[in-house]
Amino acid sequence: MKGVVMKNIKLLVFMIVGIILANCSQLLPLIDENTDLHGLSRDDYHYVLNESQAGGNLDFGPQLGNKTFFLIDDILYSRNDAAIFTWGQSVKKIGVPNAEQAVLLYEQVLSVELREPQIRALIAGYSKEKSPVA
Repeated sequence: MKGVVMKNIKLLVFMIVGIILANCSQLLPLIDENTDLHGLSRDDYHYVLNESQAGGNLDFGPQLGNKTFFLIDDILYSRNDAAIFTWGQSVKKIGVPNAEQAVLLYEQVLSVELREPQIRALIAGYSKEKSPVA
């Protein structure tokens, strides 16, 4: 009887570990030698990847409140572009080496292709020292 119980416990532990590993791989995609980390450490890259998703610390849209437009340095930004502006500032602080890498990183971690106004907003945010919108 004891042998059967131990066998079932081992099987249960194996199943739980499998479930945990399957879920972790969805949250943290594997980074191999071909993954462009855009000048970041693996830990910083994973942080940016996870926190840029909806509800994460780098998802600035909800943090900007209900305002529709933001005037920053005499340029009018939509709420979405202001969020991208702020994201650019944040990844600079995290260690992205330049604005061009920040644009590529944004597109990579969010699986989007930025339009020209969004690229300008991200580069402007990356270049700005203090956040006028957050």
